[in-house]
Amino acid sequence: MENQNPVKHVELEQLKAYAFRALAQKQLSEHELRTRLIRRGATPEQSDALIELLKSYGYLNDQEVARTLARKRGVGRGYIQQKLYEKGVKANAKTLRDDESEEQELRDLMERNLQKWQRDGEKGFRRAVGFLVRRGFEYGKVLKLLKEEFQLDIADLDG
Repeated sequence: MENQNPVKHVELEQLKAYAFRALAQKQLSEHELRTRLIRRGATPEQSDALIELLKSYGYLNDQEVARTLARKRGVGRGYIQQKLYEKGVKANAKTLRDDESEEQELRDLMERNLQKWQRDGEKGFRRAVGFLVRRGFEYGKVLKLLKEEFQLDIADLDG
């Protein structure tokens, strides 16, 4: 019986060292770390214990992961919400980034690319819409702001 505990203890220490290395390289959510630990052969009890230990040290914080994602430049709330879901973080992107910040981020991204898009006229407009929507910005807001910049009427785009 005494031989089994040291083996399990060493294994737990190895998992702990792995968890510290993983967190030193990249900010991870609880879900991401749990998945990595289980892939390494940890039991659910071991991964739960390690996660609780790391949370008590302040090394693992899902809300900080959410705040970091919300500060990411050049992306909209749709992108942020998708990444939160992938990371297993239960947070709402709308509460993390207000409407003013979202619109300012959209305007900044448009400003950096606007000349290139305007050179191509209607084709550039369509490219711009696709680009910005794929970046996670709301279609309606993208359309409204681009129409102002391109000085287009929505009827011009039908067809």
